[in-house]
Amino acid sequence: MGKQPEELRTLEDFREFFAEIPEHQWTTGYFVVEELGVRKCCAQGHLGQTLGKDQVQPVGLLTRLLSEADCFFIVTTVNDTAGHYFPQRTPKQRILALIDRAIWNKKSPA
Repeated sequence: MGKQPEELRTLEDFREFFAEIPEHQWTTGYFVVEELGVRKCCAQGHLGQTLGKDQVQPVGLLTRLLSEADCFFIVTTVNDTAGHYFPQRTPKQRILALIDRAIWNKKSPA
């Protein structure tokens, strides 16, 4: 596996990090859950966030990077719910699409 969450610095880093996580290790509705011996996490859970814990640094950084790229979607909502802007079937696919959109926004002329 590549970088650890605390080593992520750019949208591209976050994209690579999330892309490496297998689909079966993603979930919705919880930061972290154990199902049939498999640890599953939402996007924020993969970054180290747990219930009752102050926001961890990688989550805050991802939120800031998305906002700086004029991508004002809430990570938890995109992870948990397919919608108009992110209709992809799985939370992993939706989070990757969110980051791809932010990367595209950043590279596109205003």
